[in-house]
Amino acid sequence: MKYITPEDYLIAEQNGINRATLEARVRYYNWPIEKAIKQPVKKYGDYPEIAERNGIKKSVFYKRVSLGWDEQTAATMPVKKRLFSPTEDYEELVKVLGL
Repeated sequence: MKYITPEDYLIAEQNGINRATLEARVRYYNWPIEKAIKQPVKKYGDYPEIAERNGIKKSVFYKRVSLGWDEQTAATMPVKKRLFSPTEDYEELVKVLGL
């Protein structure tokens, strides 16, 4: 495991990167420390809240952006509804088969 020095934490903080983000970048995402302490954190403005007002979970918004969607589209395009529910369809099948 890579060791993050107190100096690394200080440099990261000066660059607007909090402790949790730095640790995630280094330990979970395996970033080099130099990159982890210097690369700015991407800000999305009000788009995550706009997404929630549009019935889109923040996690879906972030996933869409990570896949290359622009923030406006990711926050406003409705999530497609499933055409079937595996649980409900299974329960109906059980009834039909008399199981």
